Amino acid sequence: MLGTESDAKEHFCPLTFSLASSHQHGEGIFECKASGCMGWNWFDPKSKGKERRGFCGMAGRPLAAET
Repeated sequence: MLGTESDAKEHFCPLTFSLASSHQHGEGIFECKASGCMGWNWFDPKSKGKERRGFCGMAGRPLAAET
Protein backbone atom coordinates (compact mmCIF):
# COMPACT_ATOMS: atom_id res chain seq x y z
CA MET A 1 0.00 0.00 0.00
CA LEU A 2 1.39 3.37 -1.00
CA GLY A 3 1.00 6.15 1.51
CA THR A 4 2.53 9.19 3.13
CA GLU A 5 4.59 8.86 6.30
CA SER A 6 1.71 10.18 8.41
CA ASP A 7 -0.62 7.58 6.84
CA ALA A 8 1.86 4.79 7.53
CA LYS A 9 2.27 5.78 11.18
CA GLU A 10 -1.42 5.00 11.72
CA HIS A 11 -0.85 1.33 10.88
CA PHE A 12 0.27 -1.55 13.08
CA CYS A 13 3.72 -3.05 12.43
CA PRO A 14 4.28 -6.70 13.40
CA LEU A 15 8.04 -6.14 13.48
CA THR A 16 7.81 -3.43 16.15
CA PHE A 17 5.36 -5.63 18.08
CA SER A 18 7.85 -8.49 18.31
CA LEU A 19 10.73 -6.20 19.24
CA ALA A 20 8.76 -4.13 21.76
CA SER A 21 7.56 -7.09 23.77
CA SER A 22 10.95 -7.39 25.43
CA HIS A 23 12.30 -3.81 25.25
CA GLN A 24 9.91 -0.95 25.90
CA HIS A 25 6.35 -0.20 26.84
CA GLY A 26 4.34 2.89 26.03
CA GLU A 27 2.02 4.55 23.61
CA GLY A 28 2.74 4.23 19.90
CA ILE A 29 5.36 1.48 20.12
CA PHE A 30 3.48 -0.82 17.72
CA GLU A 31 3.00 1.74 14.98
CA CYS A 32 4.85 1.87 11.68
CA LYS A 33 8.04 3.94 11.95
CA ALA A 34 7.90 4.87 8.22
CA SER A 35 11.22 6.43 7.13
CA GLY A 36 12.65 5.62 10.56
CA CYS A 37 12.66 1.95 9.55
CA MET A 38 15.24 0.31 7.30
CA GLY A 39 12.39 -1.44 5.46
CA TRP A 40 10.77 1.82 4.30
CA ASN A 41 11.04 2.55 0.57
CA TRP A 42 10.25 5.83 -1.13
CA PHE A 43 7.99 5.52 -4.16
CA ASP A 44 8.42 9.18 -5.19
CA PRO A 45 12.14 9.68 -4.46
CA LYS A 46 12.34 13.06 -6.19
CA SER A 47 9.21 14.61 -4.68
CA LYS A 48 9.44 16.59 -1.46
CA GLY A 49 7.15 17.54 1.37
CA LYS A 50 4.17 16.01 3.10
CA GLU A 51 2.74 14.36 -0.01
CA ARG A 52 5.84 12.23 -0.66
CA ARG A 53 4.72 8.60 -0.78
CA GLY A 54 6.41 5.39 0.23
CA PHE A 55 5.71 1.81 1.27
CA CYS A 56 6.85 -0.91 3.64
CA GLY A 57 9.48 -3.00 1.92
CA MET A 58 8.83 -5.85 4.36
CA ALA A 59 5.47 -6.38 2.62
CA GLY A 60 6.91 -6.22 -0.89
CA ARG A 61 6.40 -3.67 -3.65
CA PRO A 62 2.72 -2.65 -3.98
CA LEU A 63 0.93 -3.52 -7.20
CA ALA A 64 0.07 0.16 -7.69
CA ALA A 65 3.80 0.85 -7.93
CA GLU A 66 4.24 -1.44 -10.95
CA THR A 67 3.13 1.23 -13.43
